[in-house]
Amino acid sequence: MNQTFAPKVDFFDVVQSISKALDYAFPHIVSHHVRVAYASLRISRYLRYDRQAEANCLIAGMLHDIGVLYEGHSGEDAQIDTGDDCHARIGYHLLKEDAIFGAYAPIIRDHHSFQAGVTLTEHIPIEAQIINLADMIDPLISDDLDMVEQRAVVKNKLEALLAEGFPPYMIRAYKRLILQDDFWLDLRASDLPVILKQQVKRFEIEFNAGLLVAYAQLMAHLVDFKSRFTSTHSSGVAATAEYVARIIGFSEVECIEIQAAGLLHDVGKIAIPNTILEKADKLTAEEFERVKAHAYYTNKILDVIQGIDRIKTFCAYHHEKLNACGYPYSIPGAQIPLIGRIISVADIFTALTEDRPYRKGMDEASVRSIFCDMVERGELDNRVTRVLMENYPAINHYREMAQQQAREGYTAFINRIQENQLGPTGMDRIPARLMSDTEAKPTVWEM
Repeated sequence: MNQTFAPKVDFFDVVQSISKALDYAFPHIVSHHVRVAYASLRISRYLRYDRQAEANCLIAGMLHDIGVLYEGHSGEDAQIDTGDDCHARIGYHLLKEDAIFGAYAPIIRDHHSFQAGVTLTEHIPIEAQIINLADMIDPLISDDLDMVEQRAVVKNKLEALLAEGFPPYMIRAYKRLILQDDFWLDLRASDLPVILKQQVKRFEIEFNAGLLVAYAQLMAHLVDFKSRFTSTHSSGVAATAEYVARIIGFSEVECIEIQAAGLLHDVGKIAIPNTILEKADKLTAEEFERVKAHAYYTNKILDVIQGIDRIKTFCAYHHEKLNACGYPYSIPGAQIPLIGRIISVADIFTALTEDRPYRKGMDEASVRSIFCDMVERGELDNRVTRVLMENYPAINHYREMAQQQAREGYTAFINRIQENQLGPTGMDRIPARLMSDTEAKPTVWEM
């Protein structure tokens, strides 16, 4: 392998991977973010804004509801309230310091300003106003109505928004836009992400080590912060896997890949409702099948980014076993790369040793016994497990320090939400599960 990690990746694909994760989290509003992005792009072009504004509308439109993941929704029936800007502000604090998406945070923060009772002014980014309008119209779009009926419904909504004080020039732009048949056909197309990608100039970025880790950390936050029970799990897996890999002798570049894979391995849990992740009783067979699918969803979310195939494979195989009894692909051990085996061992080790709100991590003797049994059953790589066991104190300490750092970051994130601009009513909407260390005990299914 080359001693530098900097594949060229399409920036649109990176954004789309997050949009796809949001689709999995909220299947009842699938493609909402892509439709809002498409409508916002078309509005910005009609208004003849520059290419940067168009790009901002596209990217922020695909990410605009990212903060909803922190509002306690199960993913089954979450409603994105177009009159509530709490999730917009959460999204802002999530992204404002991000190395990749920080520039779009102010747009996301203000994309509900009109509904939140704030008069639209020059201080609100024009892109936020455009996304605001597209976001209000999107819930009206239905496959059950033909284009004539659809236009009438949207026109009535636009008239109401005009009466409420929404910028007239934007209303006029949307009225012109809805007269174009291709606009409606595109919005209803199953391949809208492909259509949207064709609408924009190809923009490749060098996915160097810094950007790769920044992306991985953001995606880990999406799933880890979704449930207090796993708010530092990905960081523990990344630290454990990286430490083991260094002992085995992997290069610095490979260790960066391993760190990223550890952070990304569970992103597919975004598709699993919190009602299952945090269930206090034993999971039913059907519920456990849904849990098992999370590695499959991880694979699908990462699959849209061309150029990180190795990392995708490491993540997708983290629940496979050498005896081909793993999931979701049941592949034989010969097909599981060594780094994938390391991620698997690190995942189990972290799940067993980390503290959770409902229980303390297992003691060393118990962990060693479990690993010994799994190796004997032909489930785990003996070499990787031996390295872990021979360096148990040092690796466990490194894992603890990494998770403590992640925990402090999590707490700082919640404090920023509490302290910045939400006010008393906004604070009332911050879910207790994000702020409490005591919750009902869920079923332990991590392995």
